[in-house]
Amino acid sequence: MSRKQTPRALSVAAIVQLALWLFSVGGCGEPACEPSAAAERSLQVAVGIGERGSFQAIDDDQTLRLQRGCQGSQHIFTSLRVQGAAAGPLQVSVTVLRQADAVVVSTPFTLRLPAEPTDDPQVVQITGLTPVIEVPRDVLGKQVTIRAQVESSDGARGSGQLRGSVEWGLDSCGSHG
Repeated sequence: MSRKQTPRALSVAAIVQLALWLFSVGGCGEPACEPSAAAERSLQVAVGIGERGSFQAIDDDQTLRLQRGCQGSQHIFTSLRVQGAAAGPLQVSVTVLRQADAVVVSTPFTLRLPAEPTDDPQVVQITGLTPVIEVPRDVLGKQVTIRAQVESSDGARGSGQLRGSVEWGLDSCGSHG
């Protein structure tokens, strides 16, 4: 038994076919339509620690400090250095995983942030990131991995990670009054 299509269904089908045809035709021949060179390169991302304005590179398996924040939660101050990023803001995602079972122990942290310049014109940084750890016992005395993913405004991507054991640090809110 065949079903007769309504005029609306025919219109939708025609639009879909046109869109598929246009998509299959490909590039427009202009440089702006060519695949980005960013797809062929990746960013170099170094994960370190540090409050706003500070990047401290540390070796894996060092102590990471869990700090109480001003708004009642706990976090590990994380900072990034990125080589090869295009000018403009960076899309940044930071996740903290417990190494024993690869469980994500941080709340979602994904933001578009302006990059800070460094002494090296090829390297920018984003500092003072605060992936929140809602349940301190999930990480205290345990090994974790901080993973960062970064995407440049031109589509280039990169990632980095830092491993360490977590202990309580100083309250980060003390000097804020």
